[in-house]
Amino acid sequence: MNQSWTEIVAVALATSLVTFISGLIVNLVSDQMKPRSKLFLAFSGVATVILTTVVVAYPQARDRIFGGDSPDSSTTSTSSSSSKPSPPEKAQSTSTPKRHPSRTPSPSKSTAPKIRGYIASARSSTASEADNRPPAKIRFWAYEGADVIGSVRFSTGGYAGRFGWAPTAIGKDCAVPYVRFIFGGIKAGKYDVLIHAPDVPNLAHQVDISDQTIDQSAHRGEWFRLSQEKITADSTGTSYELSMNQSPASFGDDHGCRRGAERVAFDAVWLRPLA
Repeated sequence: MNQSWTEIVAVALATSLVTFISGLIVNLVSDQMKPRSKLFLAFSGVATVILTTVVVAYPQARDRIFGGDSPDSSTTSTSSSSSKPSPPEKAQSTSTPKRHPSRTPSPSKSTAPKIRGYIASARSSTASEADNRPPAKIRFWAYEGADVIGSVRFSTGGYAGRFGWAPTAIGKDCAVPYVRFIFGGIKAGKYDVLIHAPDVPNLAHQVDISDQTIDQSAHRGEWFRLSQEKITADSTGTSYELSMNQSPASFGDDHGCRRGAERVAFDAVWLRPLA
């Protein structure tokens, strides 16, 4: 017999005892009690019997009156506890995982093609020697302007991670800086000439490159080809030079000199072999 049924029997026995004692008292004092008191004792006895019947027949009622678990809930609990236990969770390993040697991913051929030819950039040598003897010698020579515009500045970015620039000039009396990209000792062959513009704002709209005027702002962050420029090196050891500066046509008609809001970028030049 489980604990819940033991409690029910104990309650029933206690109730029967109370009923018996109440009846005994009624018999003993029946001659001395008033009819109303006898009726109250009789009603108490009947109520006790009804309460005992409810508690025995309806365990849920006993739970509400006395508290505790009913036989049904005890049975449910016993059934749940006797059901098949769930398997234990797999313990997580605390050991240090094996480390494989790191591998440097190979660059994708579609996104990082091999550069053929020669590239001069703001990271190229600024040495003054530029003879035509192989191997190729590539130079980036920057020339200063007047005090108002000043010399070429350098910033992070562009094709090689560093590019030169100078503010545009407004006024007929301006003297602007410029850059010479020099290729000495290149191999014999035919080459296209491509220019790279850094991906920065406020690039100039009129820049002279090898007798051509281009709009740098239209080519931010990309290579573009000088349509009228091709190089033919008849023999190994040929040299090529290209200058870049703000177009004088953009200075305006006013005398004097002041800085404009745009800037001329000196980034990179690529001599690309023609197939």
